[in-house]
Amino acid sequence: MKCIQCGKEIDDDLKFCPYCGTKQTRTESSVKQLNEGPNVNYHKEDDSRLNQYLTKISSGKMTAISGIINGIFILVMVYIVSKLKHLEGLEELYKTLKPLPGVYYCSLFFAIVTCLISIINVVHHKDLKTLILAVLSGIETLLLAANLRIISLLNNVVSFNLNGLSNYSSYDTLNDLDNPSKLIGYFRMSIGFGIFVLIFSIVLLVIFMKRSQEVYNQISIDSLKEFYPKNLISSVNSLQNNQVKKISKKQKMIGAIVIALIVAVFGGYNIWDNFFNYTKIDLTKHLKVTFDGRSGDGSVVFKENPVEYDKSDAQITDFVDDVDYHYSKDSGLKNGDTITVTAVYNKENAKKLKLKVVNVSKKFKVSHLIYRFSNAKQVSQKIVSTIKKVGLDEVDEIANSDEHDRDFTLNGVYFIKGDESDSLVVVYKGVAASQDDYLSPVCYYYYEINDIDSAYLNIDSDYQDETSILYKENGDEVTNDAEVSSALQQPYGDNTSVVVEKVE
Repeated sequence: MKCIQCGKEIDDDLKFCPYCGTKQTRTESSVKQLNEGPNVNYHKEDDSRLNQYLTKISSGKMTAISGIINGIFILVMVYIVSKLKHLEGLEELYKTLKPLPGVYYCSLFFAIVTCLISIINVVHHKDLKTLILAVLSGIETLLLAANLRIISLLNNVVSFNLNGLSNYSSYDTLNDLDNPSKLIGYFRMSIGFGIFVLIFSIVLLVIFMKRSQEVYNQISIDSLKEFYPKNLISSVNSLQNNQVKKISKKQKMIGAIVIALIVAVFGGYNIWDNFFNYTKIDLTKHLKVTFDGRSGDGSVVFKENPVEYDKSDAQITDFVDDVDYHYSKDSGLKNGDTITVTAVYNKENAKKLKLKVVNVSKKFKVSHLIYRFSNAKQVSQKIVSTIKKVGLDEVDEIANSDEHDRDFTLNGVYFIKGDESDSLVVVYKGVAASQDDYLSPVCYYYYEINDIDSAYLNIDSDYQDETSILYKENGDEVTNDAEVSSALQQPYGDNTSVVVEKVE
């Protein structure tokens, strides 16, 4: 025979079912139930489980929590949209709008969920409170759905979906993306209802945390009695008191850990965002300058500064291009001086772009400027050898001719230090090769480089030179070695006084 409860085959002499334990009492109703089969009970059991599941997911607390989650996504959208007012350029607009479609779809999803489970809750509880939530979330859902076209287009733009952009309906809203204020207007009403849903859901959660949701015979204003100010305050206080009484040491520890984790997460994020979430940029690491002119009257010349940064970022490129460089001193420089080059940049833009600017200044020691010789010892042997060779050729060309011939020997190389400029002079003693009434037996010729300095041997240097017979102060020719030094001590050019030193 079959068990009257589960319908399984059992022995006829058994009084209890070995499978379900049901006593096998044969009555008219049990026989009828047995003939109908066990599926009837199974269907009833399945329906009961479905009702329990729907009742659970549509409870007052779950409905309120769903509304709060929806409200959180609405607040994220408010944050994104609020940033649009302060954007400059398409690249900033793109970066800001990129997460908006995803947040929008999440908000729409939870708005639909909140509306549906609120309706189910109303069916079960006949509660006007959840009916209000269903209406608010339903209106929010419709407003969000009305913006699906522009969100779809926006999603195609930020994801570079060219196939989506080729749709004809996309062209109708393409211009909307160029006007952030218009985009804010589209979302204003849906965001407003979303905030109402958030606030109302928080209040409902407070109420349902105090007591279980009641089941009413019909939808009436009586179900709003918890919203009376006195009752609402009482609900909050009662909730706090009940929680205090029920909290154990273990729960306190868990709560403290949860709070600490929340603080650590948000605090850690703020610390990371403010102190570590930046792009480091060094404005003077590779800065190079050169110096031009003569020591004492030199100047600084900017050479190059290849700043290291992401060249694909147009905003950072503009930032670097706008940097100016100021010099602590840019003229009247002499070898050995130290100057400081400082990079001057827009601090507001650096903060906006999350740039951490380092090494804004760099010191340079002035060097390699052309310089005047302080004394004869500073004149290099290479310069001396060069002027001796050039000087002998110049003197020989001027002094000797077909009719006259002189033999020249070096008298000496002299450094003439003036107060405005210096000269290097090589003097040769010329002795006539033959006696001639018209030719002095001995005379002295000189070859002079005017305004001599350390750059004399440079290829592109250009110095004035002079070749002539050496005369004494009274206008007579110098005729012996003793008269050479005094003849060279005569002031020349802009110099009011000179000092003569023999180099060799």
